[in-house]
Amino acid sequence: MGADTGGDEHAERLRALDELASLAIRAGFRFDGDTTALLAGVRILTNRWKRWLDPWPLETQRALSAELEERLVGGLPPMMAKLRSGARGGGAARLEDLPAGLRERWIAADGRLRLQVVPTGRLETFEQIRTFVDDVRGEVPEATGAPVNHLEVSRVAIGAFRRALGLALLATAIVLMALLRRPRATLAVLATLSLAGLFTFGFAAAVDLPLNFANIITLPLIFGLGVDGGIHMLHRRGLRGSDENLLGTSTARAILFSGLTTVASFGSLALSSHVGLSTMGRMLTIGMVSVLACTLLALPAWLERGSGRSDTTSSAEDTIGSR
Repeated sequence: MGADTGGDEHAERLRALDELASLAIRAGFRFDGDTTALLAGVRILTNRWKRWLDPWPLETQRALSAELEERLVGGLPPMMAKLRSGARGGGAARLEDLPAGLRERWIAADGRLRLQVVPTGRLETFEQIRTFVDDVRGEVPEATGAPVNHLEVSRVAIGAFRRALGLALLATAIVLMALLRRPRATLAVLATLSLAGLFTFGFAAAVDLPLNFANIITLPLIFGLGVDGGIHMLHRRGLRGSDENLLGTSTARAILFSGLTTVASFGSLALSSHVGLSTMGRMLTIGMVSVLACTLLALPAWLERGSGRSDTTSSAEDTIGSR
């Protein structure tokens, strides 16, 4: 009889839990999507638990159910007992009754109270965070907190990216001028890399690949990794003249195979479980493919169009291959 009573009690608890979740869903309480999904999941789990327990002996069912209950809500009765004990303490709560650590967190040494301001909605975009922080700082300029920290870190990262991009462009231009010694040749290579950068971020936006603190440095890396292809193409044109089809040369094939090995190495980062490294690998892969396409298609077209009137590849003596 005791075993039967234990089994009935266990079955009754499962039925009550299932009915509670079912009634809550049918009643249409003001639950958000996550809560409704949780209640539906409770019904599914209770039904699966009952079906899984059915083949076992009654004593085993009771032991397994007791263990599951202990693991799920074993700490709830002591917690409820503490809450009831605190509620029966009598009298209003005073600041002196609060723990010292809590008082120090919210009350300054001079008696000023810490004020916490929360937004009316969710902050999901950079613009929403900036608007919220600006509104709060309009009233309290010295306000700080997680949104302020996030905004300032973002501004520092954007500033660092701009400096890195500017330095990359400057260093690339200086090296190109020193090697090619022709302003038009330098501009042709820089234009190729700039076009590749536009393609990179355009395609990233098309596939919903946003910038983050890891992959924001991609564009300066693309300039450093992709500039050698343009130099080699100009070198080949300077050595052989404008009558040669650049795409049919061994130089073009070497640039293609070298770029593909770089794409493969960065593509392996895209398989990383780390979100930052993964997006960086995907962005660099897109960037290197764009650099290859622009170097092998756009740059030869510009050189072909400018042959005979441009000083980009006027003679072998004016290029890096003349020495």
